[in-house]
Amino acid sequence: MSINFAEFLYFDTHCHLNYEPIYGKKDIITSAKDNKVLINCVGVNIDTCYKSLDIAKAHSDQVIASLGFHPESIDELDKIDELDKLIGDNLDIVKAIGECGLDYHYQPLDKEKQKELFVKQIELAIKYKLPLIIHCRDAYQDLYDILKQHYKDLTKILIHCYDGTKEWVEKFNEVDVYYAIGGKITYPAAEYLREAIKYIPKNRLVLETDAPWLSPIPFRKEINTPSNVKITLQYIKNILGREIEQEIYQNSLALFF
Repeated sequence: MSINFAEFLYFDTHCHLNYEPIYGKKDIITSAKDNKVLINCVGVNIDTCYKSLDIAKAHSDQVIASLGFHPESIDELDKIDELDKLIGDNLDIVKAIGECGLDYHYQPLDKEKQKELFVKQIELAIKYKLPLIIHCRDAYQDLYDILKQHYKDLTKILIHCYDGTKEWVEKFNEVDVYYAIGGKITYPAAEYLREAIKYIPKNRLVLETDAPWLSPIPFRKEINTPSNVKITLQYIKNILGREIEQEIYQNSLALFF
């Protein structure tokens, strides 16, 4: 890991350079560097975890890796030991565990197996003293209940692509989480999210793209890339009515380093 943090101004805290159609596209990483964007490349299953590592190793001056199993990867529960070893062997590059968590949006997905897979990754985050990156969809109550049991043993917690209400921000503030906001906040139907970010503590707000998905307006129908994190930042800056560039960048560094 050889990042010169002074060379960057922005941090895409969650993207998937390991997924088509942006996998292998070095020009996307180069463009992000030209735009002064650091990148966290996130794994969601064992295959994308290996790809995240390869990408971070090849671009160690700009890209970090996070390794984990998405709740939709419950069929890889038997590979948790392989994930454990992959993390332990690459602690110079791996800076977080995840994405992991709960997703009740699609059925049928076994909720109890999701919880089991999630807790095992919480245990890995505790073991390696690494931040935990959480995916949550239609499962905020169960997520909150699990975090209440474990948050005191975790170093840092990030809810990626936060999509809840201000009431849930107030609840999750109790367990001291970070919130990553993506391009969805620019969508017309996301008024609830634009209200919710006003309740996020200043030192707990970070940004992401979730590239190649969730492009911000005016690029909603296009492939998302890490450079678009600047668009979301400007949008949030207008909502909050204050300068936030350095604040958010420093929050991101404090989260991962």
